[in-house]
Amino acid sequence: MTTLVLNKSLCVEGALHTPNKAAISVVAYSFAEADYFTFCEVCEQNIESFSFYEDDRGTVYSKWVVSK
Repeated sequence: MTTLVLNKSLCVEGALHTPNKAAISVVAYSFAEADYFTFCEVCEQNIESFSFYEDDRGTVYSKWVVSK
């Protein structure tokens, strides 16, 4: 019998999460702002990201963080 053990220590606070790209939900507030929701493939926690438009840099995306 094989048991799947998730290594949740790979996704500690401040570390990089691996989003499940096939399951990303987008809430767009305008052309320039949006929130993204999915789950981490490693630790299976709900994670979120956001984007906004900045004149100098174009669209800026945040890192994926655990949702509250």
